[in-house]
Amino acid sequence: MIFEKSSGKDVVFVEPHGYADPYIYHGLLDGMMMYCRQNKFTGEMRSGVIFLERSHYAATLKLSHHFDGHTGLAFQPIIVVMRQIKVTELERLDDVGLIPLYPLCKISSREIEASIPVWAERIKRADKTVAERSGLLTLLGNFATHRVTRLTLKKFNQLVGGFKMEDTQIGKDLIRIGVLKGIPQGMQRLLLRQIAQRFGTVPVAIRHRLEKITDAKLLEHIAEGLLEANNLKQFQQLVEPNGKSASHKRNGLKKKGTAKLQHALSRQAD
Repeated sequence: MIFEKSSGKDVVFVEPHGYADPYIYHGLLDGMMMYCRQNKFTGEMRSGVIFLERSHYAATLKLSHHFDGHTGLAFQPIIVVMRQIKVTELERLDDVGLIPLYPLCKISSREIEASIPVWAERIKRADKTVAERSGLLTLLGNFATHRVTRLTLKKFNQLVGGFKMEDTQIGKDLIRIGVLKGIPQGMQRLLLRQIAQRFGTVPVAIRHRLEKITDAKLLEHIAEGLLEANNLKQFQQLVEPNGKSASHKRNGLKKKGTAKLQHALSRQAD
C-alpha cells in the first residue's frame, strides 16, 4: 500500500504480510525503487511491514551491507506484529475503520466470536456511507473467519444482525474456497498440491470439481482415496460425481466408503 500526502513530497509504503517470506524486505525495497523511478520521486520515503505473526517477522532476512569487516543495516522498515497488539490498544484510537483489524490482534477465537455483534453495531452506527459500512463489515467477516474456523456464513450473518456476507465479493470468494462453510482455509489447495505431487499433473476437470466442494469430510475422504488410487484414472473415477463404485472394485479400489463418497459427490453436484 502506498500513501501519498496531498502536499509535499512524503510517501509511506506499507506491506501487510500474512505468511513467512524471508525476502519480504527485498520485495518491498524493489517496489519503492520502482515507484521512485516511474514517478521521478526524490522526496522522503518511509516504509513499514505489518506481520500477522511473530514467526513471520522472525523469518525475514535483514538487508545489510558489508564494508571493511563491519556490517551495517541498510534497510529496516517500521515493524508491526498484529498478534502482539491488544484490541484495547486499537480501541483507544477510536477509529471505526480499524475495527476489522480487531480479530487479527491478541485475542482468543471465543472472544472474537462473542465480540462480533458489538463491533458490527459500532460499524453500522458510524457516520459513513452504506457502501463504506458494508465494506468494513465485509473486512470484519474476512478477518474473523480467518481466526475462527468454526464460524459459518449463517452464523456470521446472525452475529452481525442480518448482514448478507454472501452478497459481497469477498464473501463469494470465501464461499468458493470453503472458509465460510467450516472448511479449514487452504484445504483444497493442499489437496491439489498432493495430487500434483502424486501424479505430476492436476487435470482441469478435477481442479474445478474440488474447488466447488464445500464439505470438509468429503475432502478428507477424497484425500484418503488419493492414497488408495494406483493411477490418475482411478482417482478421476473417484471424484467423478456420476461414477459407480463397481468401477473402483474392478480397478482395485475396494474401500467400503467408496459408494458412500460417490453418493455424496453426486448429491453435491446436483
